[in-house]
Amino acid sequence: MKTFDLFPHSTLTRRQIVYASLAAMVVAVRAQPASGPEPGSVNLGEAQGADALGGRDSSDALAQALGTGKPVYVPAGTFVIGQVRLPDKATIYGPGTLRHRKGAPFMLLCDSESPDPRRNLQGLTLKGITLRGTSDEDGFSEGVHLLIANGVTGLTLDGVRFVGFRGDGLYLGSGVRPGEERHNRSVTIRNCTFDGINRSNRNGISVIDCDGLTIEGSRFTNCTSAKMPGPIDLEPNDHPWHVIRSVVIRGNTFTGNGGSGGQITSYQTPGVLQAPSDIEISNNSFSGYVGTGADITVHVKPRAGSELQPMRWRITNNRGKNGNQPFAIYSGRDISITGNTWEGYRMSARVSEPGKGFHASTVVVQNNRFTRCGGAVEEASCVSVYESDHVQIDSNEFADCGNGSERSAAVFLGWGRSSFLQVTRNRVSAPTRQTRLTIYKDESHRYDDANTRFAGQMVRDGVTTGNIAETRLPGH
Repeated sequence: MKTFDLFPHSTLTRRQIVYASLAAMVVAVRAQPASGPEPGSVNLGEAQGADALGGRDSSDALAQALGTGKPVYVPAGTFVIGQVRLPDKATIYGPGTLRHRKGAPFMLLCDSESPDPRRNLQGLTLKGITLRGTSDEDGFSEGVHLLIANGVTGLTLDGVRFVGFRGDGLYLGSGVRPGEERHNRSVTIRNCTFDGINRSNRNGISVIDCDGLTIEGSRFTNCTSAKMPGPIDLEPNDHPWHVIRSVVIRGNTFTGNGGSGGQITSYQTPGVLQAPSDIEISNNSFSGYVGTGADITVHVKPRAGSELQPMRWRITNNRGKNGNQPFAIYSGRDISITGNTWEGYRMSARVSEPGKGFHASTVVVQNNRFTRCGGAVEEASCVSVYESDHVQIDSNEFADCGNGSERSAAVFLGWGRSSFLQVTRNRVSAPTRQTRLTIYKDESHRYDDANTRFAGQMVRDGVTTGNIAETRLPGH
């Protein structure tokens, strides 16, 4: 066997090379950060009154450690905590667990006590710790949260594990009493875990007010009981001052969650002046949803007589498998759904909904792939369109969608009236004959012939046009 010299031009002996390599390894190991507390930190395990075995309450010990103004290190172990307020610039980090004290209305709270964002608490950081609730022992309690943030700027949660919360894991709120005004700014949630354990809780994250929120690289699993919204709920309370704006939800995984709203859901009541806006939902993975909502749900209720506001939602490059409903845009304006893939969903995706108060405007559904979606007996379609205007369903791929019935279609036009509707250039196939039609229009649907276009669909496997007449695309 031919051999070669690693150092052909070196004058070092092999023994010297080995010693040099070992020395380099030692230096590299010494360069790694220490596993214990960083210099200048307070070690909670050494604080007076702290109990790392969880036998007694360590709340006072944590409060006193935070009161020093220094970062607080939580060593391995379990510290029982309840009703501890976080001061300005508080930092808590380490491998240990803070366990929610039974009977405490919350575990950790930060509250600016002011409606003025200039007086917000600044620069709070939680890193690496576990916040452990008791949903597996005590069950559901809607208002019992692990971490409440009211009036914060620059909150960072990095690698934090929220486990077994009875209410919310994280509540980005607007005060501790009804009607209080607070505003949150620049919140980052990165590489965190929200594990509800038994879906006996409310939401992983509730957002009542926040301008500038990033949720990325995090995992949501086993969250949300049957009648609650879902893992992430963007839902301002019914007050005119609440703002939810500039939100990025990117690169997260959602597995085995429940709820009735959706895995990411947004709901606005008429009392809120501004709909949640400038929202990016991208590169997330959804699987195994057991709730009755959609992966992504949008529902805004504007004031009577007022128009829907542009919301600028961009939903792109997400992947979903084996869920209930890909998306539901019950009402909203300026929402783009592009480049996503959904496979194995019971219900059809919704653009609007039958009934008073539902209207979707300026919705683009483009370049998505739907496989085996809308297979429930009551569905028979993949994307359903109701009361709406300026909806574009273009260049999507539909494979084996619907339930095989005579009216099983890629696109269903249901109760209501649409204007400026375009269904164009979609590819529809049915390898197992689940899809019969490209479009099925119910007799209850009305559209304006002058501004509606159905054209350029490409079909195979015996799929036919449906009960509408196609028009020609410009240039064809």
